[in-house]
Amino acid sequence: MQPDVVICLLAPLLAVPIARATTRWLHPRTATMVITVSAVVLAATSCIGLGILVIGALARWDIVSESDRIAHRSVLLRQLTIPPVAAVATLALTAASVAAIGYGIRRLRSLVRSHRHARSFAGPDRIVVTASPAADAYAIPGRPARIVVSRGMITALDATDFDALLAHEHAHLDHGHHGYVSVVRLAAAANPFLRPLVPAVEFAIERWADEHAAQVTGDRRAVAVAITKAALATGPRTDPGALPAVRLAMAAPIASRADGPVPRRVRALLTPTPRSNSFAMAASCALTAITAWCAAEAAGDLGQLLALAPGSLT
Repeated sequence: MQPDVVICLLAPLLAVPIARATTRWLHPRTATMVITVSAVVLAATSCIGLGILVIGALARWDIVSESDRIAHRSVLLRQLTIPPVAAVATLALTAASVAAIGYGIRRLRSLVRSHRHARSFAGPDRIVVTASPAADAYAIPGRPARIVVSRGMITALDATDFDALLAHEHAHLDHGHHGYVSVVRLAAAANPFLRPLVPAVEFAIERWADEHAAQVTGDRRAVAVAITKAALATGPRTDPGALPAVRLAMAAPIASRADGPVPRRVRALLTPTPRSNSFAMAASCALTAITAWCAAEAAGDLGQLLALAPGSLT
């Protein structure tokens, strides 16, 4: 097996350190973009690596069956995929394709339902207030996109808190945060080793929206207080299926863990505006670039091998 292919297949194992480094050392906006690009590249290159192994196995079969008219037969066979590896690669690539297509279909259906939910509210206004006494607030994509806030949430917050909440939800819609989550989830469906990037990007976009709210309101502490109040007011819903699947909310109910997303976001807002660490940024970009280069090199090497076996795979 070519070293380049091995790198493509093993690189997704670095998803955990990527998630930790980006969310800790990069500005949330930068972290969101780095995580998304990394997820796409790592998922694509791992699938390319599997595809190269499968094609190499097919070429090996052709060379064996047409050995009489192919020169350098023994040299070619040593560099092409052996049957056991080919079987595993075929199963893995099939599973990745089925999982990615299945998630894509489910996500599209969820987006359709969310758009219908957004259209169910009368009027063109982006902000919609419902009569529900349960504290709830979330942003959903649609035409028009909506920020849905319940009377219960309005009651739980004062005017300053409410301004921070609206600024947070506006950020989700204005910056297309739903798209980042969808892309990373699709990549994780194709390669399960990338699943740690899903909570990482979800945390990063919430932090991005928090920083946007802090910039709009000019008060980081006020945003932290608003998040805390909203989280305390938001309780578990008796009918979660009534909510659209594609939604982003300022706060979920606070869990008992002190290292949960909401406490971490509050602590981050009680410190100065974050700056991106140059070393973490360079390391993340280097990993992505190296993996993409390895995939290109592996594909090029396979093409050269096939060129030495005229008629293979034709």
